[in-house]
Amino acid sequence: MLIAHEAATLAKNLVKTNVDRTRPRSVENTDAKKPKKGDHTAKEKTSFPSGHSAGAMAAARAFSREFPEYGAAAIGGAAFIAAMQIPRCAHYPTDVAAGVLLGLAVEGMTSAAWEAAQMDERSVD
Repeated sequence: MLIAHEAATLAKNLVKTNVDRTRPRSVENTDAKKPKKGDHTAKEKTSFPSGHSAGAMAAARAFSREFPEYGAAAIGGAAFIAAMQIPRCAHYPTDVAAGVLLGLAVEGMTSAAWEAAQMDERSVD
């Protein structure tokens, strides 16, 4: 879970440094709502993608792999965390959707890498 969360956070940071989008609470004109190539690091200029959404979904998916009986609750909780970014005016719906997809993709890659490492370890034994 922790590795998936941190990997999703790293991936989110890589995207944020290349995309400028003003957060909904700070937007002054319609052009600021549109994602564009950029290099800002200020929080109010780096809305895309949602890090809360990416991290929560990556952790929830990793948790649900180990404890499938709690998967729906974990994913539901992560979806709630992601959705709450919109009424908080911290993110646009597309920021949240991108964060969720990023979190799921990174968790999938993390899981595959973890499984491959486990198989390599078993073959050495």
